[in-house]
Amino acid sequence: MSHRCSCGILYATHVPAFGTGYFKGTMPKIILDTDPGVDDTLALLLALTSPDIEIVGITTVAGNAPIDLTTANALRLLEAMDISTIPVARGAERPLVRQPSPALQIHGSDGLGESGLPGPDRLSPVASGAPEFIKALVRDHPYADIDLVAVGPLTNVATTFLAAPDVATRLRSVVIMGGAFALTPHGHGNVTPVSEFNVWADPEAADIVFRSGASITAVGLDVTTSPGAILTSDLHETLAASTHPAARLTARVTRLGLSRRGQVQLHDPLALAAVVRPDIIETRDFPVEVVLSEGTTRGQTIADQRPRPEGEDAPTTISIATSVADPGFRDLLVGRLTGAPGR
Repeated sequence: MSHRCSCGILYATHVPAFGTGYFKGTMPKIILDTDPGVDDTLALLLALTSPDIEIVGITTVAGNAPIDLTTANALRLLEAMDISTIPVARGAERPLVRQPSPALQIHGSDGLGESGLPGPDRLSPVASGAPEFIKALVRDHPYADIDLVAVGPLTNVATTFLAAPDVATRLRSVVIMGGAFALTPHGHGNVTPVSEFNVWADPEAADIVFRSGASITAVGLDVTTSPGAILTSDLHETLAASTHPAARLTARVTRLGLSRRGQVQLHDPLALAAVVRPDIIETRDFPVEVVLSEGTTRGQTIADQRPRPEGEDAPTTISIATSVADPGFRDLLVGRLTGAPGR
């Protein structure tokens, strides 16, 4: 099946070999905005092994690694999975107003856990940049037909919404991995005591997205650092023993993190899982402020939990994840990556 978007790109929709019943008309269509990244790899692999979603495009952004590397990594991963039909658009090389701050000390010099993944040899990005690509895809699909899953800094998303505000409300939803909202005991930061990396990396972009009017679900550190969202050594052994290419690739890119820290936190795949199976997480709605000033609070996401006086206009809110199904999420992830039927 192919489709030409208004940006002039002819591409084929992805038909995976991992299940049946892929085209049913009602399954979510997603654009994955990503900065691969170890946990981004797991999010992409979960998407590729989920027969109940359709990936209509991938966009890359500078974040965990510089843009040249995150773009190459997205293409490497598709080549490793022998998929050539999903278009990849290169995105922002730096935040809106700040300098990039890659996290290669966490993700390895290659961004993929020193996995030594070859390539890319056959694939290359489409001609359009990420914002134009996102805009064209969303406008070429029916209203509320696409979910945008953003698991890196929100630079591409904010740039798109600034240039084309209608895109924010044409999307069915925007699901982000970002923020630390202090709604659970796990809601502390991972860059500063109060700030999560994706928002900290480009807080101005996050502020624009949160105020855009899009239907937003934020899957933050409140749940992605909880015990129900951890890849343990036992689960790693299960993946490494599998014959499924997605499982073996996951084991390969997570080996370094597991050896260094004894576990791998599953930040980005949990955000993707919230689209694949929405009951994986529970959410609550709050107004959110993003701190833009420098210092320890840069990128802090403050959920306003105060009760509102009767008669006061309701503020704009976003849905924030407050818990994750344990072991439901990890069962879903490992089941999909190993090709287990019925997961």
